[in-house]
Formats: sequence, structure tokens, C-alpha cells
Amino acid sequence: MFDSYSIAARLMPALVAFFPVIVTVAVWTPALYDSASGILASSIACGLALLVAQMARSLGQSAERRLFDKWGGKPTSRWLLRSDGTLDELTKARYRRYLEEHVDGWKAPSQAAEETDREGAMSTYDSAIRWLRKATRDRRQFNLVFAENVAYGFLRNCYGLRWIGRPVALLCVVVNCVGLYCFASAADPPWDQGAGSLLFSVAMMIVWLTFVNQRKVRGAADSYARALLEVCDSDPLRQ
Repeated sequence: MFDSYSIAARLMPALVAFFPVIVTVAVWTPALYDSASGILASSIACGLALLVAQMARSLGQSAERRLFDKWGGKPTSRWLLRSDGTLDELTKARYRRYLEEHVDGWKAPSQAAEETDREGAMSTYDSAIRWLRKATRDRRQFNLVFAENVAYGFLRNCYGLRWIGRPVALLCVVVNCVGLYCFASAADPPWDQGAGSLLFSVAMMIVWLTFVNQRKVRGAADSYARALLEVCDSDPLRQ
């Protein structure tokens, strides 16, 4: 049902978002957890995992479009603009020359074209980047590009799911606190399990608030962009 990219970049973010619920239910209502496990297994067999992965992908792509608008375009294409200072001009010129030599009918926009029609220039660079992405789909040959793409996809989709992950983690913190309070007078209160579930929920809340943010997503996007563009200097595509 899934390839390695779909598992790591699409399914895993959704599981991360809902995992505190699974832990909390397992600790405080074991009978419900046992019943739900069977239902969940049947649902996964019927395609629930695929639906959840597609939901994560859709939310991630929506967040990506907003972030690209805020950043001034896709990093891979924006970095090739003469007005962008992320890469030095010699490197950009080398990348543009490589793309002109390998992409049929493609020619880099002139400096005047970039200045008068930035959006048109970005579209031209986007076209070349699409070709480069297709040319680097061999995961064994371009393992660094694939690894950076997975890392970016995972963080992007987590960022898209943050409005689900944060409330879910907070809800689990509250449920665990209530559970510890209500079971305090029980004959054999599950202190260890309850405290462990509470700490896990708190940890997940901290992760959602401090790690899943625009800065982390942009860092992953930049790393992927750098790995992809550096293929223009590699031997495999020149042979």
C-alpha cells in the first residue's frame, strides 16, 4: 500500500499526531484499547491508513503553498534568481548552464527578464526544477536527495497537522491529570503507567510547540533544495 516515502513522510506524521491518544487509552481504559485495537486493525486493512496518509499530505501541501508565498517562492527556483543571495553567482551560473544543456528547449531567463517579470522567471525555473526532480528519482543513486526529501516531507506534513497534534496532546495531558486524580483513592492506582502517559503527552505537547514550526520546515526545505541543486555538479547526470 505504501512506499518508503509515503510511510516516512505521510503516514508517520499522522501517527505522531494521534499517538498520545493511543497511549492514554491503553493506560486508563485497557478494555477499550483492546476493543479499539481490533477495530483499528480492521480499519487499516480497509484503507484507513491510506486515508490518514492522504489527509496528512493534503494538509501539508496546503501549508506548503502558504509558506512558499511567504518565502517568495520555492527555494530551489528562488535560489537561481540573480537577485537572490543564497548562492554565489558563479554557482548559480553553473547550475543554470547545466540545466540549459540538459533540459530540452529550456533557457534561463535573462537578468532583464527577471527584473521585469519575476513571476514569469520563477515559472521558468520551476519548469527546470520539475525536470531535475524527475531525473533524480533513483533513490539508490541519489540517496542524499531522497533522504532530504523525506525529512522535508515529514516536517512539512507535521506542520500541516499541527492544529490537530497540539489540541490532541493537550487533551491527553488533561485526561491523564484527571485520571491520576480520580484513581488516587483506588485500591491499586496505576501510578507508574499514568505518570508515564502524562509525561509522554507533555513531551509531545512540547514537541508540537517548539519543534514543529516554520523555522524547522524552512531549514528542511533549504537542505532539500541544496541537495537537489548540487546534483547539477555531480557525475551521474553528466554521464
